[in-house]
Amino acid sequence: SLRSIYDYLSYVLSCPAIITGPVYTVKEYREAIESCDRDVNISEMFRRGVFATYWAVAFIISITCFPLDYMLTDDFAGHWLPVQFGYLILSVYHFRARCFAAWYIAEAGLAALGIQARNTHFGAPERARTVGEYVRCWNMSVQSFFAVYVYRPLRSIVPSRRLRAALVMCLSAYWHGIQPGLYVFFLSIFFETAFVDTVSSSLPLPLANIH
Repeated sequence: SLRSIYDYLSYVLSCPAIITGPVYTVKEYREAIESCDRDVNISEMFRRGVFATYWAVAFIISITCFPLDYMLTDDFAGHWLPVQFGYLILSVYHFRARCFAAWYIAEAGLAALGIQARNTHFGAPERARTVGEYVRCWNMSVQSFFAVYVYRPLRSIVPSRRLRAALVMCLSAYWHGIQPGLYVFFLSIFFETAFVDTVSSSLPLPLANIH
């Protein structure tokens, strides 16, 4: 039946959500599946699909026109430093574009089920002024999961807010894998945000507002 076809397509489109990030509760999923009167927002599905297309195109352009391997060549080393820096930004853009494209596809699929999952705000990471602000715009539903089920329950065991944040970053690294570089990366976020929180209060305006 047409309803069965719709359910199948909704399932296929929501599968990336399990892999790529958007978090939703079992209750939300059961209500969406069992309800015969789903609150399906067609405009939301379309908007998320447009965002996914934008980031997919950005990914293709970045990985095609600015390959990472070129930075290992002698030709790249001969360029002026600002040119190297600009190329570096454009070449690593494919990583965030790949994640955003997958997340928006997942969000469109979840919207087809009547689940409103949000993993990022379009354009907000690009306007972030600090690492901490950028992180708050990135993979938001997973951050909410860690806040509710990891960070807050640790209050009674680990009184230090910063130590709890470091433990969450270690767990987030484990969420991604066991490679040592992941732990270096996620802990560097913790140290950067801790430094900004400590130093910004003693800086003159407007630098005092960077956190």
